[in-house]
Amino acid sequence: MKAVMSILIILVTFNKCHSQTIPSQVKIEGVWRFVSSKRGYDPNFICTKENKIIEITYWSDTQKASLYGSPYSYYGFWDDASGIYPKKVTELKSVGNRVLFYDDLGKSYDSLGNLIKYTRSCYLTYSPEGDDEVEMSSNYIPNKLYLNFTGKDPDVYERIREIPLFVIEALRRNEKDWLKFKSFVKFNKTSNKTFIYSSSKVPTKMYLIKGDEVEVLEEQGEWLKIRYYGKKTIEGWIKRSDVD
Repeated sequence: MKAVMSILIILVTFNKCHSQTIPSQVKIEGVWRFVSSKRGYDPNFICTKENKIIEITYWSDTQKASLYGSPYSYYGFWDDASGIYPKKVTELKSVGNRVLFYDDLGKSYDSLGNLIKYTRSCYLTYSPEGDDEVEMSSNYIPNKLYLNFTGKDPDVYERIREIPLFVIEALRRNEKDWLKFKSFVKFNKTSNKTFIYSSSKVPTKMYLIKGDEVEVLEEQGEWLKIRYYGKKTIEGWIKRSDVD
């Protein structure tokens, strides 16, 4: 009897730790870079936050950058087995495999969050084999996304820490899309005069004044890696206690 109970405990524990991991908005929040199988493909990035997503393309020939979606895209998961699609943003699911995108304000959604018609859809997994075939721990954090739009080869995105600086600088020269990007990104305000440190936590000669807005790129204990958009784009580290 004890042996049977031990086996059952092991099986239950295994199933809890290793089960099908369904994609969720929480686990795919962040910054992702498109991985192209072809040479010469223009760099493409997506940033996800809750149920919103922006897509940035850097055009290598002109060294310009632009956003797709106006001003951003809503996205969410949906099981369309019933044939009934969501009518409001709040009806989109936060977990699932089938993803719907609503890209354009006034065409696919309105300012009140009413959904008009989805722009595109795909099947999302964390692995090329499909999540049904791969065992993952319940706390698995994906480093790659596989978005299958065509039923053939999926679009692959890999997680990165931040949008590269050369892309940011190119986007800043596109005033219309830059304003959209700034409204999408989360900013913190400095609470006082704040010195900027190098990566080795050595203070530089640069500093911010009270009320300056910074984008937080990374957190390490009492330190925040930030990006400040002034006349020049500045990256560095500040103390967590220096922001509101």
